[in-house]
Amino acid sequence: MERKTEDTLRTAAEYAGRDRQDYSRRLRLLFAAGAAAVFALMITEVLELPRTPLLSLGRGFLSGAAFGVLLLGVLSTTPAMARLRRAKLGLFRRLRFGGDSNTPET
Repeated sequence: MERKTEDTLRTAAEYAGRDRQDYSRRLRLLFAAGAAAVFALMITEVLELPRTPLLSLGRGFLSGAAFGVLLLGVLSTTPAMARLRRAKLGLFRRLRFGGDSNTPET
């Protein structure tokens, strides 16, 4: 019986470790995208390209992407992100199971 408990605890710890690794990988990709947006914005500023409507749209998009990534980075390090994730999972669960009160909890 004790061996089975040890195996169960080991499996749970491995799963939690994998979950943390996936989360870290996603954050790294998000921050890399934000850094690329900032870098591209800096390139367009340094090159002093003409102010065309299309280029202004691109600059606005890059500025918004960089700001959004910074905001998500701040949120992901606070308890607000955990609450947001729980709310999102609850919404998906209600949509998938039709609001049934007998839905499995995670």
